[in-house]
Amino acid sequence: WQTLANSQYHYTRMVNPKPAPFFYYVDRSREEEEDPNSPILPHGLRLNLPCKMHVILDQADLADVVSWMPHGRSWRIHKKDEFVCKILPRYWGECTMKTFLRQLMNWGFLRLKKGQDKDSFYNEYFLRGLPHLCKKMKPCDNIEKKAEKRLNQPDLHAISEMHPLPKKSCGFHMNTLKLSMQEGPYARMSLNHHALVGQKRKMESDDDPDSLDGEQDELSTLLQQPQQNEERNEAIENTEKLIEAHNRLTRWQSFLLSVFQFRDVPGDYMLFLTTWWVRYGTVPRTTEEEIQAEIIGLSRQERMKLATDLYDCSEADPELEEQWDALCCLRSNIDAIPPEEKVELAEASSRCSDFDAYEMLFLQSADFNAEVAAEKMVLYWKLRVCDLGMEKAFLTYTIQSCFTKEQIQPLNFGFLRLVPVTDLYGRSIIFVEVGRIHGKAYDANIMKRSIFYMCHAALDRPNVEKNGVIFIFYMKTAIQKYSKPEIAYHLLNTMNCFPFRIKAIHFCCFCNFIQKRINVPAAQYMLRPYLRHRVISHKEEGTELLERLQQFGLPPESLPTELGGKIKLDHEKWVHERIVNGL
Repeated sequence: WQTLANSQYHYTRMVNPKPAPFFYYVDRSREEEEDPNSPILPHGLRLNLPCKMHVILDQADLADVVSWMPHGRSWRIHKKDEFVCKILPRYWGECTMKTFLRQLMNWGFLRLKKGQDKDSFYNEYFLRGLPHLCKKMKPCDNIEKKAEKRLNQPDLHAISEMHPLPKKSCGFHMNTLKLSMQEGPYARMSLNHHALVGQKRKMESDDDPDSLDGEQDELSTLLQQPQQNEERNEAIENTEKLIEAHNRLTRWQSFLLSVFQFRDVPGDYMLFLTTWWVRYGTVPRTTEEEIQAEIIGLSRQERMKLATDLYDCSEADPELEEQWDALCCLRSNIDAIPPEEKVELAEASSRCSDFDAYEMLFLQSADFNAEVAAEKMVLYWKLRVCDLGMEKAFLTYTIQSCFTKEQIQPLNFGFLRLVPVTDLYGRSIIFVEVGRIHGKAYDANIMKRSIFYMCHAALDRPNVEKNGVIFIFYMKTAIQKYSKPEIAYHLLNTMNCFPFRIKAIHFCCFCNFIQKRINVPAAQYMLRPYLRHRVISHKEEGTELLERLQQFGLPPESLPTELGGKIKLDHEKWVHERIVNGL
């Protein structure tokens, strides 16, 4: 390539090709690996097309369908129908031949159009026995001068006679790829034990350069060797944790990582999840055993309150004098918060007309714990300003003040709906249909605003500050590919900070084990301990579910028809009535 320039612009053109048999082809077989201990892909990333093809082409039982050409610089699909029926579903899931060919072009593969290698695919970095060259392969939108390359196609047989390739792929790179591919079409890169051993040897070589000559390939042997200093001990301990986490890695944990890694979630939370994954080999979640241990650690009074919240209505608020003391304590806690952390709260105190009423609501929602109430107030006003902006955040929360005409539709969609009646103990019910958290259909910011509005609508209920609120999550209609974790994360944050008492959180009607084993534990992790203890997962369905919910004071007369109850929710009508009434 040469770069040419004139007074106005620079442009690039391809220089004359080399003579046959190379033309535009560059032999990469003699390029040395810069870092033999680094894996082809980082641990936890999904295997790409070149990695998968190396594993497929190395399998003798698939040679009649797809195989390397004798020289090992290109490969050919011999039986297209069997490739589509046998290999694509196994290694790519739902993938058509057209999509597969498009991916090949995207990864820089070219098809040979003539000669004995006709209809085979090649790439300079994709060579038999040299999978480490895949580190240099990157997807691209197009390839410069495709027509010229196809017109001057290389003679790969002649090139291989000059520079022969290994007959078969081997080594730890190939072994790691094969191990990773066992997880199926959505496989992720396994932990590279050889790379870890190499890192430890490199660390040892800082003290003893001759130590690299040893033949010890087992990590356990390295871990047992006497350690020279505290830094080395810590590094090896971290490595041991990584390997232990890898041994515990399961398919559903990898699936949850993909949900958070490849969807639109807040950057700070994404960084948190990534750090947690690298350290522990899983995502943050709270197990049933950990929750039970937390509940056992509660005081007798706290356990009694938990039981009354779940099965009955709570005790009365403290005396007025105690409430006044709590209010003074709340204001002292707010004053102690650094100014830069409470910018939105300070603005609200001067611009929000009913700010004093909010103070008492937050105290009641936190059972008059002034420290928790102060934390909730700071987070609440941060979220409210984030959703509405400084201009609208301090106005009365109505549909007219929060939504434009075009933004009403996401609110009408009703992934959060308020049941028009209360339960047996006067607790308001917010019904969350997870399948309606549709990040593809509507703008995520408007859906977040809808969450806040529906929670504010619950505050309009009589005695809600005393009787509290129950959330019921209906999981049956959830479709993972349409969901948006950013919205779910916002909902959990809202539950953490909103000024009403959440008495119970029920998860019902799971459509697969992922929801119960992943989504619920991950949600519990993000909730405050106070709320985490009030989460109940119901495996029952139909009449058994209704009987189970009735034990918590939720009769069929208080439940929507989706759960088998008698309340048919007409959310659009409810929204229209709110607009007419200026609410």
